[in-house]
Amino acid sequence: MISKGVKRKLLEELAKSGNVFFACARLGIDRSTYYRWRQEDKRFDKSAELAQRLGRENICDIAEHALMINVKKGQMEAIKYALCHNSPRYKPSQVSQVIFEHRGAKKNPEKRGPTLTQLIWEATREEEKRKKLDQENEERVGLRYQDDQIQMPNAATPQINPEAERQNLADGNPLDPKQSPQTATGGG
Repeated sequence: MISKGVKRKLLEELAKSGNVFFACARLGIDRSTYYRWRQEDKRFDKSAELAQRLGRENICDIAEHALMINVKKGQMEAIKYALCHNSPRYKPSQVSQVIFEHRGAKKNPEKRGPTLTQLIWEATREEEKRKKLDQENEERVGLRYQDDQIQMPNAATPQINPEAERQNLADGNPLDPKQSPQTATGGG
């Protein structure tokens, strides 16, 4: 027969850790015995439930203390964890995708407009085209676009000699836009 003192010690161990396996192992009691006691003795069952809850709270306190020690040490994972779980500002947002369908869409599918995905894809394609054209123009003309302002590669505005341009066109050698007018006329 198991004495009430063993049950009391088991409840004390449960109150420390909240873990049935750990508490039973510390006292050399099989877990099945613990669960049998809970089924047979309603008073022990209620006390065990309370002891487990207190033990889990204790473990949480210990874990939070260890977390704070690691935060003070500057360990980034601990810092991220503490911020994500304690501040709504750093909590990762959960994005859900919702698709709305108009009730009349099934009746008149030809009257439906483009989907959001199609619009985004089309806008992305247009943006890529614009960037490619800008890059080609920059290479061809030598201009750079920064913050919606055009910057010339040299501080001075390039001067084109109209006479030299006519002569080059007559010879079948149009001016290279990257080439300075002086170089094109041989005066550089």
